[in-house]
Amino acid sequence: MKQNQVQQKEIRLGTHGENYGSWMSNPVFYVLGALLALSVVLAVLSFTVFHITVLGVVFVIAAAILLALLLWCAWIRRQYAFGGRRHDGSDSPGCPLPSGF
Repeated sequence: MKQNQVQQKEIRLGTHGENYGSWMSNPVFYVLGALLALSVVLAVLSFTVFHITVLGVVFVIAAAILLALLLWCAWIRRQYAFGGRRHDGSDSPGCPLPSGF
């Protein structure tokens, strides 16, 4: 029993080839990018072809929100998933994770 406990203490995260950094997969970015492209196309079509200004404004706002979400997801992924460095050179992320994580 003691030998089993000693072996368990030696095991650390990432020692068996796990990749804990890849918590946000690439398809998340593909879907957000596709939705962003679709909203831009629909905004352009609303302004130029259909001449429905209100609908075009709605799609422009949706495109801006999706762009902000895409940039935020990329920033979060860079900070936490790939060990983004702080300005002081330490390996910890810029801000701590909430207590539930």
